[in-house]
Order: sequence, then C-alpha cells, then structure tokens
Amino acid sequence: MRGCCTALSILVLSHAVITVIVLCCIQPIKGEASHIGKYPPHINVDNIDSIQNTYDIPPPSIANIDASRDDKPYIFAKSIPVSILFPIKKIPQHALTHADGNHRWRFRIHSAGALSLSLIFDYWWLPEEAEVYVYNDQQVILGAFTAASAHDKHTHRFATAPLQGNSLVLEYIVPIRVNQLPKIHISRVVYGYKHVPFLESHLEQESHNGVFKYQRVFFTRKQHHHSGKCNIDLSCDEAGTDWSKEARSIAVLLTDENQMYCTGVLLNNARHDGRQLLLTAYHCTKSSNPATDIVMFNHQRRTCNGYNKNKFMSYSDTVHGLKWLAGSSISDYALLEIQEPIPSKFNVYLAGWSTSETPEPPLVGIHHPNGDFKKLSIYNGYLLPACWAECPCKGHWKVERWTRGTTEPGSSGSPLFDASHRVVGQLHGGSASCWNKNGYDIYGSFNTSWTNDLWEYLDPNNQVLTTGPIYIDGIYLNHIKR
Repeated sequence: MRGCCTALSILVLSHAVITVIVLCCIQPIKGEASHIGKYPPHINVDNIDSIQNTYDIPPPSIANIDASRDDKPYIFAKSIPVSILFPIKKIPQHALTHADGNHRWRFRIHSAGALSLSLIFDYWWLPEEAEVYVYNDQQVILGAFTAASAHDKHTHRFATAPLQGNSLVLEYIVPIRVNQLPKIHISRVVYGYKHVPFLESHLEQESHNGVFKYQRVFFTRKQHHHSGKCNIDLSCDEAGTDWSKEARSIAVLLTDENQMYCTGVLLNNARHDGRQLLLTAYHCTKSSNPATDIVMFNHQRRTCNGYNKNKFMSYSDTVHGLKWLAGSSISDYALLEIQEPIPSKFNVYLAGWSTSETPEPPLVGIHHPNGDFKKLSIYNGYLLPACWAECPCKGHWKVERWTRGTTEPGSSGSPLFDASHRVVGQLHGGSASCWNKNGYDIYGSFNTSWTNDLWEYLDPNNQVLTTGPIYIDGIYLNHIKR
C-alpha cells in the first residue's frame, strides 16, 4: 500500500519515483538540454584506467541502504558526501600537452558495485569558452556544460543526470588563450544501487569481487526492473492517441539530492505567458535544494511496431533546476518553476486545468510507473471526496478501482485529467497495482489546492471570471513563444 504523507506508518509508502534520465544507447552522445560543443572530449576507453586523477568512493553502508527501503518513497540511489575540488591555483602540467592547442584535464570517479553514478556540485563556475563533459565507460556523454549551466546563478549549484556503471570521467577543456581558472567543487556522489530500466543493460560487469559482494548485499530481494504488465503503454494503445498532446506535458522529476523520482505535469496559466509551472505531489519535494533537481520530458516509445521490450528507442529531454513556489500537505500538492528554459525542440505542452467539484468521467492518469515509459490509466466511474485520517476536509479524490491500467511507485505527483482533458488532481498514493487490481488510488483535489495558494500563480490577476468552476485549456509552449 502507498499512503498519505508520513503520519500513519502503514500508509506511508507512496508512489514516489526513481528519476531516470534516458541516455539512448543508440546515440552514444547525448546531453542534458545541451550539445557537443566546440571542443569534443578525448575519450580513449582502452586507456581510461590510466587517467592520472582517480577518486575511489566507498559505497554507502548497508544500514543506509536498508533505511531507504519499504517505509519511505521509492529511492534508487544514495547520496554520498565528498569533497572533490578542481585545482584552482594552476592547470596541471599534463593538461598542457594536447595537440589541439587546448588545456585538457580529466579525473575519474569510481565506486564499487554502483549501477549508476551522478554528481552534485555545491559550486560551479567556469570561465567563458570553457567546456565540461561527463561520460562513462560506455561512451555515453553528458555535455557540453558551460558557464551558463549552473542551475542557480546566486548559489552556483549544479548536478548531472545518472550515468550507467560504477565509474565516470569529468573532462575540462579550455582554449589556451583563456587565463581564468574554473571553480568547481563536487559535494556529493550519488550512488545508484537499484536498477533503472532506461539505463540498462549494456553494462559489462566489472570483474571485481567487490562488485558482486555489494550487489549480493543490496539485492537480496526480488527486483522488479519494469512496470507491471497490466499497465497501458501510452504510445502503444489506441486510447493513447487521444492524449498525445497532454502526454507532452508529463515529466519525470529527479529530486531529493537526485536519489528519488516522481512524476509531474506542466500547467498553463491565465496569462498564457509560457511560464514553466510544474505541478507534482508535496511528498515528492523532499530536496533540500531544488536548484539541483532534474526534469525529463518525452520519455516514451517512438514506435510499437514489432518492438522488443529489451531493445527500444525513446525520447529523453532533460532540463535543470527547480524553484519552489507553493504547496500544501492538505491536498499534497507542490508547484515549482523550471529554471532552465525548455528548448523548443522538446515540443512540450502546458496542460489545462479545472477546479470543478464534480469532474466528469472518463478520468485519465498519465504517469511513469517504476521509471518506465509513459503509461495510461483509465477510470470510467465518478470520483468521490476522500483521504486518509491525517488529511483534513477531504481535500482528495478517490479512484475506487481502475477500469484499465493502474499506478505504481514512480507515479506519485502525476496528473488526473477529466473528460475535457483538464487536470483535476495529482496522485498522492493508494493501494492499486498490477498485483492488486482491486486497489484504490487517492489524488489531491485541484479545487482544494486552488484555495490553498495555487490560484496566486495560475491566475494572479483574477483574469478567469466565472460563477462556477474555474478552468482554462492547454496550449503548446512553442505556440506561446511565437
């Protein structure tokens, strides 16, 4: 069972998620809202172990791993405190010898048994023209990152998406004419100890006894690497055709120091000004610094004609940095603003919404269960006001039993749409799953959230004048930018 907030231990489990950033193995070079810059990295896989600077990070303790199981939101990684500082007094001598006339400097981070690694920087500053790449042994590359990449220009914080494997390399490149030195400090290495479907499975296991030792300890229970078979793939089911626009408003969130993930939805506002407002669940916003959170759009199948579930192509478009705007545990909602401009090529949609107290069926949920591709859940009944004991005023909707599909851990914060394709709530929790098809789900009511400060951001000038429910329709972000 997945429950409500943290008050009752039997109800604590939520649909929280492993955020996953898909780095398509078919395209070996893929950045996070970025591109290969002027100075591509010099990757030599055969000599990757010869990199002069290597940091071996001890894996998290078994106690810390066990503390993340069962009684908390779905967590796939553990954040490990470190202190890795780029040498700021001078560029190392070996960085001056490259034939292309640029300074290049690399270091490697390794942690035995890790299924994925990512980095959190508590300070990120680069001189103009400098570029940074992060890549793994499979030559999946993130970058180029530049001076403009810091999520928060005031605190200079930054983070990278997970890369598959137990090691990664950071490469710094700057033209020889640039005299300024960078200031880069890694404060945390995020150690992935659970499988993430979209990072599997071309990883060659390291012939290192420590890897198998740690994996035996971390995976003593049966692992489910994909969502349940009863889920409806949005791109592969006829019902998904009618929801193709709304599907482009759905995002995966990597939160809580990039240790867990949830689902969210971009919302339109009454000004129709293209502000990047993201709705998710309150219990998904545990991050002490949302400026390092990562958001991924378009994680869905491109085609379903004879696809092999182990060999697929997917979209994966990521942006960085969130800013807290409003939220309430009463309806378990959180509204955040994406700080990095969403590129036009992502073609995202800003969903419409409604404060109706009697949403019309059929009701549809779009979500990412267990970090999988977008799924669809359909409910043909009417919603009932409900919640658990700690939720006042019955500020939630109850889906008594899904007509088709379900939700799972990873779906938390995902939107529920009414028959008019407008958001009427976001997923809080419940007992529904492929293993409990008679289970229910609970969504925070959009109407309740509206009266608890949500209106200040979606209709700050009271532009939507009506005597009944307040609502607006969705629109593509690119249409607003024209």
